[in-house]
Amino acid sequence: MDTKKLPERFFRKKAEAFNRKVKYAKQSVTQVAALHNVLPGYVAFLFFMALSYLEKEDENEIITQDAMLKEVDIGSATKVFALELLFQADNGFLYYLDCSIGTIVASIPTYMGRLGVMCQNPSNGVICTGHNDGVVSMWVPSEKSYVIKMFAHPTAITSIACDQTGSYLATCGVDRKLKIWDLRSTYDPLSEILLPMSASTINFSQKGLLALGAANTVQILRDPHSIPPSNASKIFETISPNVNRRVISNAYLSHYAVHPVYRVRFCPYEDVLGVGSSAGISSILCPGSAEPNYDGLEENPFANKRYRQEREVKRLLDKIPYTMISLKSIVGEVRREDLLEEWEKKKAVLLGQVPKVDTPAIKRNKQKGRSKPGRIEAKKQNIHFERKMFTIKEVLGVREAEEKLRRKVSYKKINDISTLPRPSEALVTKKKLSKRRTNTALDVLIPPKEF
Repeated sequence: MDTKKLPERFFRKKAEAFNRKVKYAKQSVTQVAALHNVLPGYVAFLFFMALSYLEKEDENEIITQDAMLKEVDIGSATKVFALELLFQADNGFLYYLDCSIGTIVASIPTYMGRLGVMCQNPSNGVICTGHNDGVVSMWVPSEKSYVIKMFAHPTAITSIACDQTGSYLATCGVDRKLKIWDLRSTYDPLSEILLPMSASTINFSQKGLLALGAANTVQILRDPHSIPPSNASKIFETISPNVNRRVISNAYLSHYAVHPVYRVRFCPYEDVLGVGSSAGISSILCPGSAEPNYDGLEENPFANKRYRQEREVKRLLDKIPYTMISLKSIVGEVRREDLLEEWEKKKAVLLGQVPKVDTPAIKRNKQKGRSKPGRIEAKKQNIHFERKMFTIKEVLGVREAEEKLRRKVSYKKINDISTLPRPSEALVTKKKLSKRRTNTALDVLIPPKEF
């Protein structure tokens, strides 16, 4: 088959069209992150050191962030999760930017110095940060302080990562130790592995594989939490006698990169590991690292532009407020406090005790002048007078006569109700009755006559 030579202007036009799509930052790029609503292969947000603008190539929109630059000291790391962007600054602050409304919803001072190590727990959205004193702290946007703080290493932490289920946390420090922590209940280390070199980047896959990047070596471990601590320091081996480079002997995969490795990330739903180095981006195959069965309603690789737009609208409608992000994200969990309260009530009934019932506070309608000092003092005087008269009546024995008179008067009033005119026949007017003391000292000394 004969091929016709294409004219030179065809390649020139193609190059010009490509150059129009390429955007030059003219600044040093620190982080690149892809949002959730763009096609694979397109970079949605570019994060620069000065953050002059955030560009959205899918819709050709440029969002200026001059107002945010005034209050945010932009640092060296970002984290993108569903509809929110997290900034990590050099001044020790965490900033939560809501991408749907374009405003900063929370700014948290950590008071722990520069934040260079950070990861997100995919199960509950909690942010984990590593610090130079070997401490790992967890943060939620609704709290101004850490929710959990644990001492992981005696030296500075170089990298941390959390698995997809939120059950395990991997930390690595300058002491060359890799620790796997249990985040379900105990927060204890499950395994401790001594590495030949401190890992600068680690990442979990969807199936639980752990990728380590140290210098120019990439290693992948299978089930790192099941390695016993007794064999953790005896698993080194050299590749060959001529190469002075040690690796883990029982590693699942080992890859040698020519240039220093800065970042390793697993590709979702694909058995591919992306490696970022000083020379660019490369990828290696990692069988069994990705989830083979995907949910088409959540992550559909064959979605067109219209489907992506509708999916973005649905996600915006289903988006929960940032205040609902908490350490325990289980909905419908049994409250132990209620169970203990019910058990205390049953126990009191069985033992014959009176259960304590909290009386609800009654809100009274406040009226003008009721809280005056004169009114309050008059009420006190009335109470003192009534108590005094009650004791006098008890001594003189006139209480029974008063009770009979009160019953007779009340019975007479009930009989007279039927003879009263109806409201339609007589004009009903409101009369303000003054408070008068019904009992006097004369009534006590001379009791009323019985009828």
